[in-house]
Amino acid sequence: MQRQWSTALAATGLVVLALGCGGDQRPQQEAARPRTPIETRGLPAGGAGSFFIATDAGIVTLESDARETSETYHVYEYEGILRGTPFHGVHVSYVESSEYLLLHRKTGQSWNVDARPLVSPDGRHLAVGALDLEAMMSPNSLTIYDIDSDTLSVVFREEPLDWGPDSLRWAGPSTLSLTRVLATDRGPGEYDRIPAELVRSKTGWAWAP
Repeated sequence: MQRQWSTALAATGLVVLALGCGGDQRPQQEAARPRTPIETRGLPAGGAGSFFIATDAGIVTLESDARETSETYHVYEYEGILRGTPFHGVHVSYVESSEYLLLHRKTGQSWNVDARPLVSPDGRHLAVGALDLEAMMSPNSLTIYDIDSDTLSVVFREEPLDWGPDSLRWAGPSTLSLTRVLATDRGPGEYDRIPAELVRSKTGWAWAP
C-alpha cells in the first residue's frame, strides 16, 4: 500500500515531506540542514505516511509500514504542534492498538505515551488517559506528566483493572476532572460512570475525596 502526501507549517518553520510507506517505526535523527517552507496551497494540513520532521537538533525521520501483511504494521499521522508545548504530536496506529509520540521541537528527543495528551491551562502538565476495559490490546491507564524545560517527568500514574479514565478535562491548572468508567457484570459494553477529580497539592497528585 502506498500513501504519499506533503505539508508544511511555514509559521513555525516546520517542514514535513512525504516518503513511501515502509520501514522502521523508531524515529531516526539525521544531520541538521536548513528548514525551507514549502508550498501548502491545496495540500492537506496533515496526514498519514512516512515523513521528516525538522527540529533544531536535526531532521527526524518517521517511517510507516502500512503493508497489510506486515508483522510490524504501523502508520504515523502527524497532528501538528501540541498547543502551548514544545512538542510535535504524532498519532501511531498499529493493527489493534495505538499510541502517541511526542517529539521535542528543539532537542528532537521523543516520548511514547498511551494516548493524545491534554495540556493543562498553564502549559506545565500533560494528562494522558487511555481506556480499554474489553479488548485489552491498549493500556488502560491515567498518567500526568510535568513539562520541565526539555523533558517530561511522570508525576502520577494508575493502571486500574476495574475502571478506565474517560472525558478528561482540566478544571484548572491543578485540577483534572474525568469520568471513571467502571466494568460491571451486566455484559460487554455495560458500564457505570462516576465523576472524579485528581488534585495537585504540595505533596503531589491525589484523588479528591
